[in-house]
Amino acid sequence: MMDPVQTTSSIKDRLKALQKNGEEGWKQRISKYEDSPQSGLKERLNLLNHNSKFEKNNEADDLPNNQGSISERLQALKEDGTAWRKRIEEKDVDNFTVSGKLKQAGKVSAEEAETKPQTKLKRAGSNRKPRPGSFRITIKRTDSDNSINSDSQSSRHENGNEISSSGLTTTTTESEDSEPDFRVIRTTVTVMKPDDEGFTDFYASSTKFMDETITPTTTSTTSKSITKKVEKKETLKLTVSDFDALTEGTGHSLGMASAHRRSLRPQRRTRPSANPLRTMKTRPNIVSEYTEERIELAEVPETKKPKSDSRKENASKAASKAARAGLASKEDIAQGKTKLTTVKDVREMGGNLSELLPYKEIMLIHVKGRRFVQVRLVEPKMTSLNSGDCFILVTAAEIFLWIGEYANVIEKSKATEIAAHIQQKRDLGCKAPSVTEIKETKRKTSHSRGWKRFTELLGGETKYKDVGAPDEDEMHEIYITETNMVYRVEGDSLEPYEAYWAAPGKYNMLDSNEVFVFDFGSEIYIWRGKAASKRKRKAAAQLAQLLRERGFDYSDYDVNPINPNDTKNMVKNERPDWTLIGKATQHMETILFRHKFIDWPRETDSSKKNGQEEDQKSDPISELVPFDAKLMIQPSREKSDLILEGTNLGRGDGLATSNDSEIEIPAFFSKIDRKGQRINTISVVVWHVLEYEHTVVPEESFGQFHEGDTYVIRWLYNVENTGMKSLKGTASKWGGSQGRERCAYFFWQGQQSTINEKGASALMTVELDEERGPQKQVVEGKEPAAFFQLFRGRMVVHVGKREDEETNTKGPFRLYCVRGEHTKETSLMEVPAKMRSLRSRTSFVLLNLSGVHNKKSSIHLWHGAKVSKATKECGQHAAAALKENLPLEAGVSTECSVTLEEMEEGKESAAFSKAMGKDRNTYDSAINDPLKYEYTPRLFQLTSGSGVFVSNEILYPARSTEYPSPYPFLQSDLYGGDQPDLYALDNHYEIYLWQGWWPADHESASGTTKTGSAKIRWDIDRKLAMETIMAYCKEKRPKSPPKAYLVYAGLEPLTFTNLFPFWEVREDVMKLNKESGKKSGKAILVKDILAKLTKATYSLEEISKRPLPEGVDPLKLETYLSDSDFQSVLSMTKNEFYKLPMWKQKNLKKFNALF
Repeated sequence: MMDPVQTTSSIKDRLKALQKNGEEGWKQRISKYEDSPQSGLKERLNLLNHNSKFEKNNEADDLPNNQGSISERLQALKEDGTAWRKRIEEKDVDNFTVSGKLKQAGKVSAEEAETKPQTKLKRAGSNRKPRPGSFRITIKRTDSDNSINSDSQSSRHENGNEISSSGLTTTTTESEDSEPDFRVIRTTVTVMKPDDEGFTDFYASSTKFMDETITPTTTSTTSKSITKKVEKKETLKLTVSDFDALTEGTGHSLGMASAHRRSLRPQRRTRPSANPLRTMKTRPNIVSEYTEERIELAEVPETKKPKSDSRKENASKAASKAARAGLASKEDIAQGKTKLTTVKDVREMGGNLSELLPYKEIMLIHVKGRRFVQVRLVEPKMTSLNSGDCFILVTAAEIFLWIGEYANVIEKSKATEIAAHIQQKRDLGCKAPSVTEIKETKRKTSHSRGWKRFTELLGGETKYKDVGAPDEDEMHEIYITETNMVYRVEGDSLEPYEAYWAAPGKYNMLDSNEVFVFDFGSEIYIWRGKAASKRKRKAAAQLAQLLRERGFDYSDYDVNPINPNDTKNMVKNERPDWTLIGKATQHMETILFRHKFIDWPRETDSSKKNGQEEDQKSDPISELVPFDAKLMIQPSREKSDLILEGTNLGRGDGLATSNDSEIEIPAFFSKIDRKGQRINTISVVVWHVLEYEHTVVPEESFGQFHEGDTYVIRWLYNVENTGMKSLKGTASKWGGSQGRERCAYFFWQGQQSTINEKGASALMTVELDEERGPQKQVVEGKEPAAFFQLFRGRMVVHVGKREDEETNTKGPFRLYCVRGEHTKETSLMEVPAKMRSLRSRTSFVLLNLSGVHNKKSSIHLWHGAKVSKATKECGQHAAAALKENLPLEAGVSTECSVTLEEMEEGKESAAFSKAMGKDRNTYDSAINDPLKYEYTPRLFQLTSGSGVFVSNEILYPARSTEYPSPYPFLQSDLYGGDQPDLYALDNHYEIYLWQGWWPADHESASGTTKTGSAKIRWDIDRKLAMETIMAYCKEKRPKSPPKAYLVYAGLEPLTFTNLFPFWEVREDVMKLNKESGKKSGKAILVKDILAKLTKATYSLEEISKRPLPEGVDPLKLETYLSDSDFQSVLSMTKNEFYKLPMWKQKNLKKFNALF
């Protein structure tokens, strides 16, 4: 233990000493320093740290040992800030991002993706100023130009010299090296000297006190100036070395390095002069003047015409002479008109219309980005492609959409939207009938549709660039935007628009009174406001051409917008020929121009394109041509696979029937990866949805649906890999691994359900979807194969509603049509229990309920004469399931004893004949037909709604590639579209052209009114459809083409209606077509109707009747008259008639009832 401290003074003396020490002792512990403005922050902090005696050694020992410089400590903090990423497991969402795909493909390793620093931005464009100088030209002024608010000029031109108010001297000289159309203007600029009179006035603010002179504006000759002194505020200047004092005491400071640098500075041998102005005069590198050069475009001035007093008299004489020449002219106007109509594209017209078009003959559009997606023009070559972006190839007649394998979702969506807009609106001079989509996958892209034509347009198939870094899209957006250059036309020059230089454009910058020139590297646009003067427009066109001829210089930028893949050739004296320079008029901009703006409003797309749409709609109707029948012959190879969450589920669980035994096959098998997928169903729950409530369907009613109701089905499943092999060829241990549980929701809507119930089913699906799984709409008759497999062949669709028994079938018999080619996909559809409902290519199940009160019932399975083996097996499976389940919805109960009887067409039992009848003329029986029916019918929709006449094939969602589908389509496929409509049905042995009807109110669902122009368009569509069908028949069997028949809606013959599983006659449609002169009961040959539509000559009596014969144009009735009838009616020949002015032709036609 320590000894106690010995004290000699009393407690009172000790307290007094402490009090004195507290009052005066602190003065001795600090040193005096000069508290003046000249002392810096560093000196003050040094004095405080030096005199402070309140630090204790024990506290210093507890502090952490700060080793290393400040930069090293900051780097350590940054590393600690990102170290948490390594302690967290990888998210599942990485599998759906571009970086995740790159990891899986081995393009970027996981460690490299995590530790690789982000690309540093130079950000050169943010601080970059516009290019020095402006582009000027000389334009000859006219009297009209001078009267239109011309720009004021501060200088005058005399004899080639420019004399300005600032005293600058400008000389104009012709350069021998330059082109003859240019001239070099050299301006000598004098630099102000310190002893100039205005020098001290300009730098007066640098003194401590500024003289502010206020001169009152008066009209008197003597005016006094008021001078007052304004004190300038002092500011404290800090340097980096001042902050080093904050770290003193830690052992490491930035001041040590700065002190070392100061010690290395050379000492001045002589003392600097006290007068800095005198020193500045002795410096030889200071010049008093310099020469500024700029290039101008010189135009050869036109020689002035001599003035004449008789100018008016000569003009009147010339006008009268021209008028007499026009009246005496005998030009054939009809021939001239014909020549004009043959020009189908503005590029063929020549002259001013074909100059500066905003599109080229062939264009390759690059779509890249993530936030503000950049849409730029690149060189149309294969080397411009890459696997990480999307590209659109546009020509006058074709458009291709190329989607890279690693393109992000935003790029795919934007590229699809742009391609659809170009095709539908005929933008960029493209009149393609459809968009050809090409997806880059792991398999050879040469097998994809249109790949050969795509590579041919790009100069042949060659290698292209692979995908870049994961952050390349964001970097590209920033770099490419910094290269944007915007100029305003001011007078005769282009002035950089600094507010939008090196920045994305904004819609509000476009003023209708201005003219702008946009330089995007590969694209130069001359945007012209509607109210801009003619002088500005002319100057802008010449300045833009000059800008293009100067080439480009992107040496200070991070990317070359003309070729983003080339970072070496950043400077060139000329731009490639494929680059674009065009005009963009306000409200008529192209889609390529609009995507350069970050906030271009979507609602104005339709309004501001009205001008273009009107021009497009005004194209002659004669441009429409029949569809190429060769493209219709080849059947579609698209499979009916169900794809959910990016996984191909194939046809469902993968169970199929082969011969007499059921074997297990994968639902989807990849030939490339050599592995398959088995779908395991865990559970299926069905809800019956009403407008205001929903209930779970009980287990005994599983698979029972009503056509007037809607249902929600929840499918819980997982995916199991099968067929996987190890490197040794044996079965892999991972082959039987099961994935996570997945959930999908279907909302099934019956054909007779109300709109409110359909909407309720969609809303209920969202409410019931707790797992947030995929949701899919399923319409009755359009169910995919995977949906049928959920019910294992027990799905039955009844007539009426579940909750309303009055709507269900009455009577003792119920008839069901068998649909499906695989037993697990079998379904029954209830049809009227009458003989006319039978079909020879399928099976039917007849349920006899006459003995239900005695707890007895019977099932009769009827097979048509031409039923396939697969359909017969499906019928047997469905009848057995109905006998086993005995659903209450069918009118039977589990207490009934049911018997099953099977029969074929022509060998029906007495009980079946008693229930159905014996008259086979009510349906198209094929019992005595020797032909084979081993084919699937095909259905095409023929329309010109997009401006081009096309044929679109309608596919059955549950189609099978192994077995034919006898009745894949329903009546609603024809009657459910916008009327009038045209469909072609290929029944292998004959072809039918189905023609719709004009609605009773003369307005279709699409808003097409039955006006004169609509009627003409409809007649042309009918003619094109018939020509397409006749060509299709020749392509199908060149030696013996099948016959083509025309049928009208509501008046279809029996041979046509029996190509559908059920047909209901529409009385309202029948009445409308009969009122228009159509006849029922017989099919008419298409070639006969086509001959009438193409008839060129009619008698006067025939064209005088109403309605007119089919195919006759009511606006050109005189063209159908023979030469003799034309002479007798109009008293002149056809050549003489067409030489008359248009107004005279109309008057003559009205007078003779030909209008």
